[in-house]
Amino acid sequence: MSSSPSSSTTLSAASGWSVRLAQGVSYVISPLLLPPVLFGLALGHVGAGWGAVAWGVGVGVVFFALAPLGLLLWMVRRGQVRSIEVRERARRWRPLLGTLATTAAAFGLALSVPHAGQALLAGLIGCQLVNTAVLLGITLRWKISIHAVSIAGFVAALAFIAGAPWPEAAGLLGPGWVLALVPLIPLVGWARVRLQAHTWAQVVGGTAFGLVVPYAELTLLWHLGWLGA
Repeated sequence: MSSSPSSSTTLSAASGWSVRLAQGVSYVISPLLLPPVLFGLALGHVGAGWGAVAWGVGVGVVFFALAPLGLLLWMVRRGQVRSIEVRERARRWRPLLGTLATTAAAFGLALSVPHAGQALLAGLIGCQLVNTAVLLGITLRWKISIHAVSIAGFVAALAFIAGAPWPEAAGLLGPGWVLALVPLIPLVGWARVRLQAHTWAQVVGGTAFGLVVPYAELTLLWHLGWLGA
């Protein structure tokens, strides 16, 4: 038996709302926006002071948000990609290579400009540099979800920073705050699948990478004494 017009309209409206919600989640919890927030929270937690926090956020905004976004918009204008999401796997290597370049520039800047929390900021950016190179290699073969990697890595990095015994920690982060962010991981995964940007396998793969790799890298840097603690 066919659906009535009213029920079809209701289903269509529900579908429209879910798509708009998924789009909103994808743009707000974005790989371009998470690094500045991470740098600011990390530096604030270890007691770096407002000047250092502003510096870290500024580095994140310029090198991890504005520069990659500018590259993506330029690529869209030239017809190299259809949208800033770059859904075609074969075309993702260009923006990832550009991100690798801007991340390398940010890493060099973080190392060269002394400030409170310098080692931590350089460590976080260094992890991003290594991971972007790895993701570039993966993307040449498989379309892993960068959104999933980013939100999972964001939570993993904050979990490490919140749990490490920083000598002058301001206590900005705590287990409760980190746990409150965990639901964002499946929310972003759902959004990417709902928009048909990724399969669940690609989302799960990205989540696993983001949760495990940054935490392991930061743990290694901590034990080597390279995070300034």
